[in-house]
Amino acid sequence: MSDDFNPYAAPLTEKPSREEPLGELPLATRWRRFCAAMIDTLILMVIMVPTAFLFAIYLVGLAEFLQNPEAYINSNELLWGGAAFLLSLAVNWVFMANGQTIGKYWLRMRIVMREDGRVCSRSHNIFLRMLPMQIVSMIPGIGSFLVLIDCLMIFRKSRLTLHDDLAKTKVVDLRPVIS
Repeated sequence: MSDDFNPYAAPLTEKPSREEPLGELPLATRWRRFCAAMIDTLILMVIMVPTAFLFAIYLVGLAEFLQNPEAYINSNELLWGGAAFLLSLAVNWVFMANGQTIGKYWLRMRIVMREDGRVCSRSHNIFLRMLPMQIVSMIPGIGSFLVLIDCLMIFRKSRLTLHDDLAKTKVVDLRPVIS
């Protein structure tokens, strides 16, 4: 028997690196980006809403919480904003290595660097895309308005949001590559 052929040997082809650009991919549509954001939001809500409710009951008791739930929730906005940010990181940690969230993964999209098409690194995504918008969202009085402006910027001709501009990234559609 010949020693040249081993049917049990690992394949010799190399897996493409995440550092290599994927080539010019089309931008993800506004609708697909919206749907991915809604998937991510629903996943966080399924976890955060019961957690916040149970935490409130634990701290102040059910009777007191039911009499004035707004007082408890509003007084702890920073706590819940920080908790939501950390939960978002935990839920999406594995996906962020590929420039994705769960919603972007399901809808076959990826965050890439605008200048060369490389996959957006986890640290770049956290510190230049997510964290600035999370901090802005917690500014009393105008935070929600500023986040709304960020979201509405997707209707520009470039289809980029404020957080895309801050991080110099874009969201591309992977369906042409995967199909």
